Amino acid sequence: RDQLTQFLTSKEDNSVDLLCLGPLTNVAYCLGNDILQDLLDAKLRQLWIMGGNNPSISSEAEFNFATDALATTQVLECSALRDRIHIVPSQTCE
Repeated sequence: RDQLTQFLTSKEDNSVDLLCLGPLTNVAYCLGNDILQDLLDAKLRQLWIMGGNNPSISSEAEFNFATDALATTQVLECSALRDRIHIVPSQTCE
């Protein structure tokens, strides 16, 4: 947590792109911490998430979203991040 705080503090506002290749547990943790949430809100430019499925290809729960469904819900429903979230379905990597 301290390293993340130091990293974000050192960056200019709206300058950090975060690429999430696994479950969203750590991002959800940040949203539950007032200091980290404020830093994310100020510093984050884009949040790229690899997860979910294209429903026309697969109806199975995708690993990253299913592993921590609560964290996934918290991140995707966060109004402060909503306009900066980009989801790349798992089929993109096939």
